[in-house]
Amino acid sequence: MFQKTPLAWSELLHNKARLASSLMGIAFAVFLMFMQIGFMNGVYDSQTNVIGKLNADLFVMNQLKEDLLPIQPFSRTRLVQALATEGVVDAYPLYLAEYGSTWKNFDNDKTHIVVTFGFRPSDPVFLMPEVLAHAKELEMPDTAMFDARSRDMFGRIEQGTIAELSGRRVDLIGTFDIGANFRVDGHLLMSETNFLRFFSNPMTGEPDPNQIELGLLKADPNLDLTEIKQSLTSRLPDDVIVLTKPEFVERIRSYWATFTPVGKIFGLGVVIGFVIGVTVCYQILFNDIAENAPQFATLKAIGYTNRYLLKVVMQKAVLLAILGFLPGLVLSALLYNAVEGWTGILMDLKPDRVFTVLVLSIFMCVFAGMLAVRKVVQTDPAELY
Repeated sequence: MFQKTPLAWSELLHNKARLASSLMGIAFAVFLMFMQIGFMNGVYDSQTNVIGKLNADLFVMNQLKEDLLPIQPFSRTRLVQALATEGVVDAYPLYLAEYGSTWKNFDNDKTHIVVTFGFRPSDPVFLMPEVLAHAKELEMPDTAMFDARSRDMFGRIEQGTIAELSGRRVDLIGTFDIGANFRVDGHLLMSETNFLRFFSNPMTGEPDPNQIELGLLKADPNLDLTEIKQSLTSRLPDDVIVLTKPEFVERIRSYWATFTPVGKIFGLGVVIGFVIGVTVCYQILFNDIAENAPQFATLKAIGYTNRYLLKVVMQKAVLLAILGFLPGLVLSALLYNAVEGWTGILMDLKPDRVFTVLVLSIFMCVFAGMLAVRKVVQTDPAELY
């Protein structure tokens, strides 16, 4: 590619119409891989997005809990025990309601399930400035905040809206941003006092402040977090587990990748996109090699080795991969924004994901080039004329 005569580059530019059609084919394969990886990671990112918004170094939860939902409460007494552990400086209880939490859209009088969090507004439970700004207002009776990135089915969501939550009036005093995911269409925040007023224990029919969904622990930054976790694990009963935030996120990702079909489907989609890309690239390079067979025969006849010919084809494959990757990246970015705006699912073009698709694209084209060049390598120059 960087020799005095850049044969691969010159051959690409020789037929600009063919180059354009080749790049379109490779860009399509790149686009397929980007979309499948985007959907797959969109599942994981959306399911774990709430965890990233919580102000905790360690989480205490029911030992059976694999994801934020379904509801699997445990005794609030465990937080009292956790606070007695060296290194734990604070503990915040977090309540959660799902199926008993219904939101009525007054625009069409339809009712939809909304996931509701209950917490003490005086505790910095959420890492969202808008929630902290409305802490005092959340202390007022029958007030709540709604997720502005919830799906459209919930109707008008803005400050000042009067709505109905589980058959009772609720006043929205503000909004925040979390977003929907593959299981949840919308989120609602309210104070612990209001939460217990709206939602009761389904077994007793009475408010039960002792049953919480998550315990958020703040650790002493001067002590080792792993040692604090080990101390908590040995001190607390076996009905709960203690996880760091990265461990909790990974637990949710593992659950969706292993025990649900969603992760497997999109993972298979990435493989299919790669196979399609190899097929498309193979056809492009094979047809090009077949058309230029006399030129390759001439090179072999005057003494150029098979290694040189292979290097030329590999250089061409890499150039096609890089040039085809760029329009595929741009198209994917546009579709990512459209899908996120339409569905609420997080579609992030993170640098590591862009690099992964670039590597897959180069490998895809190089592998296809190795398959396509075999005829030239294995054939006598006289048979190519």
